[in-house]
Amino acid sequence: MNKAPYPFDLHCHSTRSDGGDTYEELCAVASARGVRAFVVADHDVMPDLKPNGEDLLSFGAKRGAYILPAIEFSCDTLVPDVHIVGIGCDFSDSSFHEFELEMARSKMGGYKKIVELLAEDGMPITWDDVLHQNGMDIDEMALQGKHIFNAIALCGGAEDWAAAKKMIQTTPRYSAIKREKIDPTKAIEMVRASGGFAILAHPHLIPEHPRDMTRAQYIERLIDAGLQGIEAAYPYNKTSYRGTSTPEAIEREIRETYTGRLFISGGSDYHNDAKSGSKNPRLMGEKGVFAKDILSCEPLAQIVNTWAPDVLTL
Repeated sequence: MNKAPYPFDLHCHSTRSDGGDTYEELCAVASARGVRAFVVADHDVMPDLKPNGEDLLSFGAKRGAYILPAIEFSCDTLVPDVHIVGIGCDFSDSSFHEFELEMARSKMGGYKKIVELLAEDGMPITWDDVLHQNGMDIDEMALQGKHIFNAIALCGGAEDWAAAKKMIQTTPRYSAIKREKIDPTKAIEMVRASGGFAILAHPHLIPEHPRDMTRAQYIERLIDAGLQGIEAAYPYNKTSYRGTSTPEAIEREIRETYTGRLFISGGSDYHNDAKSGSKNPRLMGEKGVFAKDILSCEPLAQIVNTWAPDVLTL
């Protein structure tokens, strides 16, 4: 397996939401690619702090790569792809448990309606297809939008999950089905109140004109609410991104605009898309950050040192 260009990947997913790998498999991939530590930020689901009954720190240390616990909030009912990654939060806070249950209930109704509409329109897809894919049984309470997209691709309704996502977002009949999401300012508040670090994921997946403002104005609102970081290094060419800029051009723009104001983050958004048949899968560590970047941000460095001791000095 090829070595990754970045030793720290601050955006990955597991089978706890819509990723293809377990924590153990994630550690194996990270170790093989030379990723020292990675963030597991599953969608609207708290991390497992005791995988296989082991504490998370020991679990990663035994497997050659540390796991940094996090959550990725899907935010803003009316604007797609507003995601806040909260790293190192106190997940025993009752607000996280309440949020997790509320989001699971909200998702279920909306996703079932979308599948019904797809079937009405002639797509050979059922709710059972969503719950059973790639040899996995998916708990309804853990369902994510990407499970719908994967199911569409698997039944031949789109080339891959990214094309399926674009189809859902650009077809009014489907995109009109909304579920309730947390306001991003509230998500930032939850993260910071629990001692975590709040990062805006993939900012250029947010539409250019969300609500009644520009994307830049929208991000300013999040900064005013206490946002601490923003993702710059990100594989836009392997996602549902609909713009024309290259990932490198977007990274330059983010760095030029927000360096000195926010921590400049990076992550692959690794899901092991290859397991779902993606022809252009994201790879762990293909985007990320270096130790010097984390060390330049004291609050984040403290979190990393808590969950991955000495990893920043290797």
